[in-house]
Amino acid sequence: MVNRVDTTEVKVVASATSRLLYVEDNATNVRLMSQLMKQRPAIELVIALTGAEGIAVVLATPPRLILLDATLPDMTGEEFVRQLRERVIDAAPPIVVLSADALPHRLAAFSLLNIDQYVTKPYDVQHLYEIVDSYC
Repeated sequence: MVNRVDTTEVKVVASATSRLLYVEDNATNVRLMSQLMKQRPAIELVIALTGAEGIAVVLATPPRLILLDATLPDMTGEEFVRQLRERVIDAAPPIVVLSADALPHRLAAFSLLNIDQYVTKPYDVQHLYEIVDSYC
């Protein structure tokens, strides 16, 4: 099940047992993730197209896992992580960055933020399923 973020109300599907937030602005990547998550019917996939939408989702209905693009239209992935951790009083959900950027300075910046994993695109689908299954 895929839900587009409505910042005034997040739709919840009763049959889903886990919520996965995908913060990604690229339509092709969103379509791909939507297709891939059809193989995981117990997971509700929530899509946020901006960092601000993603943070709103986490504050309203925390997911079990956040898959985060490193470059968003309104902020960098690093800014998203910092803002999220500043605003979430309890522990933030695990964050896995999915990015085509594998430059050492970018990896180091995310490493300093203690994200859970950094996966470079194009990613191995089986590896992605293993990550999702381990958290959701």
